[in-house]
Amino acid sequence: MAHMVIFRRPDGKPGYHQADGVDDAVRFVEMLRNQEKVTDARIFRMEEVPIEVRAYYKVEVVAEEADTPAASMVAAPVPPS
Repeated sequence: MAHMVIFRRPDGKPGYHQADGVDDAVRFVEMLRNQEKVTDARIFRMEEVPIEVRAYYKVEVVAEEADTPAASMVAAPVPPS
């Protein structure tokens, strides 16, 4: 499982490093501490979050008909089929 090392460099800038496993992440943190003098580092597990992309339609009124009360109405999202 992938891991992410998030740290702050001595100059205050944030840094990020993706590692293939926890052992690689730990070695990277050791290198940061020993060679870069970084004292603020954290390791996070990364897991994919399942998502679903849905179609969304927006209806807009043509500019010349914008005076009508219905012009400000927007269609609701269309449920997936």
